[in-house]
Amino acid sequence: MSTTSPVAPTGPNADAPDPDPADAILRRTLTPALLTAVLALKIPFPSDAPLDFATAFNTYFRGAADAQAFTALALPALKALSQIPPAALPSLSLLAYLPAPESPEFPAHALGLILLLDQGGRVLLSGVDARWCNAFFDPLAQRLAEELYALPEALRPWQQARWVGERGVHVEYWLVAVFWFVAPFIHSEALPNHHIALALLRSIKSAVAALAPAAPDPYDTPEIVAELRTDPTAFARRVTTAPGGAVAMPAYVYWFCMLMETHPVIIEKFGRYPYRNGAVGREDTEAEARFVRETNGFGAVDEETRREIRADVERGIWRPIQAVVG
Repeated sequence: MSTTSPVAPTGPNADAPDPDPADAILRRTLTPALLTAVLALKIPFPSDAPLDFATAFNTYFRGAADAQAFTALALPALKALSQIPPAALPSLSLLAYLPAPESPEFPAHALGLILLLDQGGRVLLSGVDARWCNAFFDPLAQRLAEELYALPEALRPWQQARWVGERGVHVEYWLVAVFWFVAPFIHSEALPNHHIALALLRSIKSAVAALAPAAPDPYDTPEIVAELRTDPTAFARRVTTAPGGAVAMPAYVYWFCMLMETHPVIIEKFGRYPYRNGAVGREDTEAEARFVRETNGFGAVDEETRREIRADVERGIWRPIQAVVG
């Protein structure tokens, strides 16, 4: 197994490498066709009609998505992006690889890129590859999310008007799509990003309340609100309490919001996600190790994988992504 950093260019131009290899990789990889296809595979529903939310729920939480097609599309792109030198990540501006923010195509392409970076690794990369998800693609997704948030409010691609108004998308499609814009903020270990996420979730719940006033948020009770705000083990417990049966739009949205709202308290308590430590080569504090035990290791890599990743981090190397298509 190779344990070297990404290989340098070879051939007649090896002595004259691209002055900006990261830019060249990004321009070759992040094509409009790729971003459009990622969006279509991850949100495989009609955009101009009411949704069957039971089907949507099964797609995301019960394994009904087209995993083989997504692997064939996304894994080669992730492998290509993994050739970007890690040292280049902090200075990248991913907006340069999207249409202009004023473009009607901007929201969909931005979401396709968010889905590739934030969800691609979570779906496709496991074992020692988990380091790529957590320490490489997550920072890219979060940087993009922060750039999108820095746009004027009316141009931010998660705004309902950018989908329902500009693109003629049905509001229920937008309600499914908008959560994936929130995900990088939730996956961040920077508390200000969680404040952004909570504000977005409040706006989503307000939209649902306006659409379905007869279906109140079942998680908006003093007991549950207190749990979500104070108990860092709530996520590991609540993720197993998905609504059953015929899931209607309000139940889908309110449960998804609740699940995301379980995350900020973890960052408030630990300053990071303890279950991520092994995947990025960090050591646990005593309190973090206790938390991982209390949540039965939910989201954590196994000990052998942890040792391998830690050794790579200490040696300053990145193994090439091991996952394969098919």
